Amino acid sequence: MSASAPIQVQYRWTFREFLSAQTAHLWNGWGRFRELLGAASTTLLLIYALYRYYDEGDNRITQLLIAFGVCWFFLRPLLRRILLWFSFRGQPTRNQQIQLTFDHTGIHSECGENRFHASWELCRKVIETRDGFLLYQPGSFLWMPWKGFIHDDDTVSFRTMVRERLSRAEH
Repeated sequence: MSASAPIQVQYRWTFREFLSAQTAHLWNGWGRFRELLGAASTTLLLIYALYRYYDEGDNRITQLLIAFGVCWFFLRPLLRRILLWFSFRGQPTRNQQIQLTFDHTGIHSECGENRFHASWELCRKVIETRDGFLLYQPGSFLWMPWKGFIHDDDTVSFRTMVRERLSRAEH
């Protein structure tokens, strides 16, 4: 398949895809820094609380600090998933088939009755993740999971097309 041929990506926008996209977005931006800073701060807080507990004995503040640390590490992932579920439920495109087509003019998207076209000039960057690609546009991103590429060699063609188009947009 040549690099100039249109590349198609098709998948159903399920909660699992939404969760994969949001997780990839979180870990490839400032979210990684926030998560690591939160984990480091909570770890230090827990160490301090345990030190106070063993040094000074039982008191309310120490118990609250320990409870907060345990909640951070064990309940935060569950709470994040619940909040993402409510966010997903409010989306009009949930559980619908998404079709993306990439060609020399830009990105064409279809989801139910909705159609969208964006030129390559609107694309800021593309990040390749463990589960697919994130294509960033001002204020949003498009998710392209690996399983959505129709042909096996489309991922290689997509990488080539993106490199070519984004380098042209920078000049």
